[in-house]
Amino acid sequence: MSEGAMTSQANPSLARSFTGREVGKTYVALVAKPPIDWPAEFEIDTKVLVSANGGVRVDQAGVEALTRVRVIERRPDQLLVEARPMTGRKHQIRVHLASVGAPVVGDARYGGPSSDSRRLMLHAERLELDHPVTGKRLLISSARPDAFRDRKEFVSRASGARLLESARPPVKPPLPSGPRAAPPTRSGSRKETARRKPGLAGARGFRR
Repeated sequence: MSEGAMTSQANPSLARSFTGREVGKTYVALVAKPPIDWPAEFEIDTKVLVSANGGVRVDQAGVEALTRVRVIERRPDQLLVEARPMTGRKHQIRVHLASVGAPVVGDARYGGPSSDSRRLMLHAERLELDHPVTGKRLLISSARPDAFRDRKEFVSRASGARLLESARPPVKPPLPSGPRAAPPTRSGSRKETARRKPGLAGARGFRR
């Protein structure tokens, strides 16, 4: 079967899967800490309205939207959460999280704080859908970027690296190559001292 035939066969099936909510999408988001403590799991089911100019906001005049949220990690000023959109509205996760006082970090459009990594801290981690031809369930995953890790972890890892480096025994500089220097004479005359200085100055790593 040609590539074109496979594409034409797959497209209608994929479109039906997305429209019929048969695709499972899981995102990871780093959000600003909300004003109240969140439970471990909850749902946001407020309607979303897309205006004529493309803006999106929570509005009862909009269409139904449902996002399931699970808290993964609680930090002093942020939360790492898993967000699963059960409907496919434009900017649904970003708008829903901002509506409950926890905008996505790096999302200036919806009031999110700035991101240390200069990116929107929303990552598509997992996608589940039926294969358009065989019908088998597919799981497509994407590793979570390092930017989503706790900053303290990076600090501790860096400190540990410096500690290991400082624990290493000092490396002795190599001795100058060439014939061994003659032992100093007992005379200590100015003539002998002047004759030895040029040899030291020419050795690698020596500074006056």
